[in-house]
Amino acid sequence: NLAENAKPEKLLITSKSLISNQEILSTVELRDGKYFTKITPTESGEWTMRAFYEGEEIKGSPFVFQAFDLSLAEITGLNPDNTV
Repeated sequence: NLAENAKPEKLLITSKSLISNQEILSTVELRDGKYFTKITPTESGEWTMRAFYEGEEIKGSPFVFQAFDLSLAEITGLNPDNTV
């Protein structure tokens, strides 16, 4: 866990495709006491995300996630007000 006074500019987030080994760097924002990052994978498949604070990998890192091609997604069954 990060200390409450951790500075977002000292955080480094790297995401890496396990298919092509492409790597993406992300910045971190602190909002309402929580740390946020935005990752926009460029290909579908399994990715890892590693988080570092002042050069040291944080506990629990790396994290694994799946990226999907949203252009292939179809959402059905919505009500006129866009609810299910």
